[in-house]
Amino acid sequence: MREFLNPQAAALQQGGIRAMFDRMAGREGLISLAVGEPDFGTHPDIVEAGCRALRDGFTHYTPNAGYLDLREAIVETMRPQGLSYDPGSEVIVTVGAMGALAQLFWVLLSPGDEVIVQEPVWVNYYTMISYPGGVPVPVRTTDDNGFRLRAADIEARITPRTKVLLLNNPGNPTGAYLKREELQEIAELAQKHDLLVISDEVYGLLLYDGNQPASIASFPGMKERTVVINGFSKAYAMTGWRIGYALGPVAILRKMVLLQENVISCVAAATQKAAAYALSRPDIVQGMVTVYEEKRNLLLEGLSRIEGVRCTRPGGAFYLFPDISSICPDSKAFCFDLLDRAAVACIPGVSFGDAGEGHIRMSYANSKENLTAAAERLQEYVRRFRRA
Repeated sequence: MREFLNPQAAALQQGGIRAMFDRMAGREGLISLAVGEPDFGTHPDIVEAGCRALRDGFTHYTPNAGYLDLREAIVETMRPQGLSYDPGSEVIVTVGAMGALAQLFWVLLSPGDEVIVQEPVWVNYYTMISYPGGVPVPVRTTDDNGFRLRAADIEARITPRTKVLLLNNPGNPTGAYLKREELQEIAELAQKHDLLVISDEVYGLLLYDGNQPASIASFPGMKERTVVINGFSKAYAMTGWRIGYALGPVAILRKMVLLQENVISCVAAATQKAAAYALSRPDIVQGMVTVYEEKRNLLLEGLSRIEGVRCTRPGGAFYLFPDISSICPDSKAFCFDLLDRAAVACIPGVSFGDAGEGHIRMSYANSKENLTAAAERLQEYVRRFRRA
């Protein structure tokens, strides 16, 4: 039946993250640092808000753009950064942040349009960009600059076909956090070259070391050329609820709403009500951030005791991206062998693009006991590997 597929569908392949999950299946005694979701369950008060919505009759279709009260609450989250949006025309509620990104690329990109993306990168971006005919253009970042994207490196990759600059701040898989002075330089560059910016801020509340949320849309001249993507999966531990959103210029958002009308209609009603309640409880997020920072520090300390492992200190998200190249330059071989010999699951760095080779992604969204045990297993594994 392959002959019935269009070329874009025929080219789809399983990503490296899912391939690792398949390899993990059925393993006993496994410690998984592979999964990219919170280890917290959704807060009981948020769950109750969703259940209450169902009992109150929120079981029907909603407006294509989402309930207005939720869009109003989303707009309020941007005001501390000096950003004001019209909840009626500049916000759309989507099926996860992934839904927002996919629909955005579908309405923006024509064949041959280039999208600049930082690398290492969450490679789903590449599929989303390529499906409508866009061309992802990676900009390599390294440990030496904390995996932070620099304006000069972006400018070197701009061509006459460049249409969009995609930012993920803080980023998956590295946890790199772009500070305001760095965003300022990138904002000036975007205006200089007349680029649209997509700012994926799904990890934007998971910040450590005193870092504060910073959207590139908040800089002068940037709101009108930026689409902000966010969601509830990471910060509110609502991955299974599948709800995200986008904020941006009316001309773009209007077409996203029309596309959503024709593709999925709307996001589940009770999910939207639960999300609206979640936004009223910033204390829930802050409680998780405090714990994540402790876990980050614990795993960093464990890695610091392992000969040959070097790790940049990330400013956000819940990932470490240590360099294991002095032990084994092939990150896939390293992770598969680590899984088989030490029952620790990590994601090969090459799964996040060529710039990720020689690294592994470790999620510290796990118990402190498991993180300690995983670091100890890794240390013992490295001892044996280096002697082999």
